[in-house]
Amino acid sequence: MSGSKATALPPNTTLYVKNLRSTIKKPELRRQLYALFIVYGRILDVVATRAEGMRGQAFVVFENLAGSTAALRAMDGFSFYGQPLILDYAKASSKATIVHERGPEALFDPTLKFGTKKDTQIGKVTFSSAGADLQGRERKRAREEAGQRGEIVESDSEGEESDERADEEPEDDQRDVKRRKSEVNNSD
Repeated sequence: MSGSKATALPPNTTLYVKNLRSTIKKPELRRQLYALFIVYGRILDVVATRAEGMRGQAFVVFENLAGSTAALRAMDGFSFYGQPLILDYAKASSKATIVHERGPEALFDPTLKFGTKKDTQIGKVTFSSAGADLQGRERKRAREEAGQRGEIVESDSEGEESDERADEEPEDDQRDVKRRKSEVNNSD
């Protein structure tokens, strides 16, 4: 089902996806792209923004080149929400790929260059907060499990633990209250 011209870019683990319907909400788009491409290999990240100039576009980051190449060959021209996908290799490596290959410390390496060959720059690095959110939840879960075992656990920073609890406990309490109310209503 090849829908577009052959790619002139070198192979990359990140696929550039365009011709996406811009009315799709970002969380829905990310979930659907993940579900669509996961059959071709492990996906590290799906980056979709609704920023001006980036609507209708996304990046799917695969763990290895074989997965991204298989997905490019199979899904280019595939009808997605009524529009044919246009796929190509991304011009540069994604931050998720750099973290996967070199570790998270590589993002702060001042000698590491980001961007395309033509537009190479050294500068501030930003990346999706999804990975940081996951790490925060994993740290919190580990602290809670250690606390249940009776172990003394120190947080990474003094403010971090109190900030997390201040942010998350009210939401958890609200969810519990809503869940209890729905259980009471459903039992009647």
